[in-house]
Amino acid sequence: MSALDTSPGSSRRNVSAAVLWGLLLVALACEALFENANLESVRALIASMRAEIVARDWDVIFWMLGDLGHGETFPLLLAMLFVVTGSRRRLQDATIALLSAGLLANVIKVIVLRERPMHDDTYSWPSGHTAAITAFAAAMSGWKPAVTGASWAAAFGVAFSRVARARHWPADVLGGLAVGALCGTLAKRLPLLLPERMERESARLWVAWGAVAIWAACLIANPARREIELLLNAIPAAVCGLWAVSRTEGTSICADGSRIARRLTMLLFLAVFAVSVAGSAYVPLLDVDEPRFAAASRTMLRTGDWIVPWFNGVHRYDKPILIYWFQAAAMALFGEGPFAARLPSALGVSVAAVATTALARLFGAPQGAALIAGFVAGTAGLVQGLAHGATADALLYGIVTVTAIAQVRRHRHGVDAKSWWWMWSGIGCAFLAKGPPALVGPAALGLGLIWAGARPRASSVVAGVAWSAAIVAAWAVPALVQTDGGFFTRGVMHHVVERSMRPFEGHGGFAPWWYLTYFATIPLTMLPWGVFLPWALPVLRAKPRPEVATFRVDERPLSDVAASRILLGWILGVVGVFTLVVSKLPHYVLPCFPALAIAIVLGRPKAGTQLVFAPRALFVLGAALALGLPIAVHSAGMTQATAPAAIAGLAIAVGYWLSARWFRRGYPREALAGVACATCIGMAALFGRALPIASSQMLASRFGSELSATVGAGERVFLYHFVAPSVTYYLDAVTPEVKSVDEAMALLAEPGSLLLMRAHERNNLIAAARSLAPKDAALATRAEAALQQPLWAGSGFHPTKGKVVEMCLCGTRLPTSPGR
Repeated sequence: MSALDTSPGSSRRNVSAAVLWGLLLVALACEALFENANLESVRALIASMRAEIVARDWDVIFWMLGDLGHGETFPLLLAMLFVVTGSRRRLQDATIALLSAGLLANVIKVIVLRERPMHDDTYSWPSGHTAAITAFAAAMSGWKPAVTGASWAAAFGVAFSRVARARHWPADVLGGLAVGALCGTLAKRLPLLLPERMERESARLWVAWGAVAIWAACLIANPARREIELLLNAIPAAVCGLWAVSRTEGTSICADGSRIARRLTMLLFLAVFAVSVAGSAYVPLLDVDEPRFAAASRTMLRTGDWIVPWFNGVHRYDKPILIYWFQAAAMALFGEGPFAARLPSALGVSVAAVATTALARLFGAPQGAALIAGFVAGTAGLVQGLAHGATADALLYGIVTVTAIAQVRRHRHGVDAKSWWWMWSGIGCAFLAKGPPALVGPAALGLGLIWAGARPRASSVVAGVAWSAAIVAAWAVPALVQTDGGFFTRGVMHHVVERSMRPFEGHGGFAPWWYLTYFATIPLTMLPWGVFLPWALPVLRAKPRPEVATFRVDERPLSDVAASRILLGWILGVVGVFTLVVSKLPHYVLPCFPALAIAIVLGRPKAGTQLVFAPRALFVLGAALALGLPIAVHSAGMTQATAPAAIAGLAIAVGYWLSARWFRRGYPREALAGVACATCIGMAALFGRALPIASSQMLASRFGSELSATVGAGERVFLYHFVAPSVTYYLDAVTPEVKSVDEAMALLAEPGSLLLMRAHERNNLIAAARSLAPKDAALATRAEAALQQPLWAGSGFHPTKGKVVEMCLCGTRLPTSPGR
């Protein structure tokens, strides 16, 4: 409808617009007059509102809401708008409205020169954030009711948040509303200038994938600046990625061995690696395992002892040497921080994802399905948790999956020297990564191959075992000599044999239900892909596949029975062995995840098949994550990350809900790709933004900043009834454990010996000191005096306890300590 339309409907709309503009200008004038007359009263009211928000830990919520109106947020919003609607008109209106509102607001600020409520080096009238989001809302008005309502709700929310955070006066946001509404209204009246070719689907695909790439690049390269804003952008990035996936024909992804196939495999590696390293440098090393591995690797790098790892002043026998070598090498390149300690795990998971894709191709999966198998193996919940941990499990995962390629290739293409060296060298490296348990995965796959018809030569096996043993012996012999057999008596007999025979550190038991552990944990730890495990059952039962397998010309077909036996032997071998082992942890069965991923993609229904369970499960899972992530983070005491976790959960939920719709319409390939896209973006947002924001409320962060600054030169910290290897790592000193009350009393009375304990233990020790008075009055007096006033007190989330723990440091300081 043109601006010269004189119809009755147009006249009524013009009158309504005039009335609204008049009310807005009257409100703006009244508010400006009131503020000028009561400036200090309004400032005090804003300050009290700000203090209340901070006291209730709502600051992050208002921060996120306020950043909806920031200029750097809008490129992704505009990309999402154009990609989804394909409308040049909407893109032009929104872009011109935003640019003109931002320009006009900043020009007026320079003219008016009004100071902010809280003194700043910029000016406040009108609010630029409010003007930008209001211009966007005005430009979208009249398109769709839901979009119009959501846009204006966001505009008023941003306006309120700018006042609540003490960034603007109330008159500033009213001025921003006026400027934004004016710019948005005028932008809609301009003629259409953008070319028609922009609406082609190919152009929209470029915009969609470009938006995802820009978001991922910002997430990795710019992690310390405007974290909330980049987290918010996860939702438009997810929408762009999902739209692009829905428009990409899975059958035309690539031909076998083509250049595009190699590029997509490289993109798979980069995508999984980006998710796996997101936030690694900005989350402290968490108790109890991460600091032990990292501290031992750091000691190895500093001392040059590359044979025996040390932690807290003693030999560390828990794992063989390979993880320490990788971590020490990463520290030599990238520094002795959390990123370097976690880098081998991220690389291990990324390599496992690519290796699973190669394995799926060997089983006959089409290239698109094989890529999905790689995403399953690389982005399952447990896998990404280990990818962000400085432990040996993710590294082993990558090694055994690469080794599996050589094992399956020897069955498919025949034996040759290259695959022999590849396979047995991988088995030796796997042993160096985690010891005897690392052999379970390759052995289970080997049994599956024999069941499927493979007939290995005895001489080849004997030679291979000898070569793997030689690789292990190159390190093990010097290590056993230096430790007087400690790596056998402690590393093998204690940490492997005893763990298999009795519950270790409370993990496992002899009750019958413990033997069902992995049947319950595997579907949960594989989420979101665990909802597709029913697809694997027909493949494992050797039923005909719903989609014809594809092979190269020189490959002989792999029958359904052979594929079933190989995968079933691989899975049951791993699960069976660790079911018989008394100690149980969910990640023990990680070596069978690639087999489950391959079985899922081989058994997926054909396009057009009506699916029932998968879409319902995805919808429920999305809703559970959208609600559960913020609740879990808030319940754990990390209140600053509640809102970021909500955004991450919402981004994942949006992707799963859209994928569920594709399943209902009978497009499983596109739906699986959508789940992979949403999972990657959501996990990157969670690990790359929510957890770094929460890190300040983690106990390990307090140890690294506050506790290390409290302990003076020459003073030693002892841990009383508390296990926290992160103290050893961040203090970079030996921190012995103290278990007896008598030893604690003696240390408290000794200058320079400081006792770190949970807060409630202090009262117990005070009572113990008073009961000691009749026996040794001098010692009791000194100990009680050291306990009266803690040298340091702090609280934070402790992952082992699963809750916020209050800690305190007590003791008698040295005379030369700066704390005196």
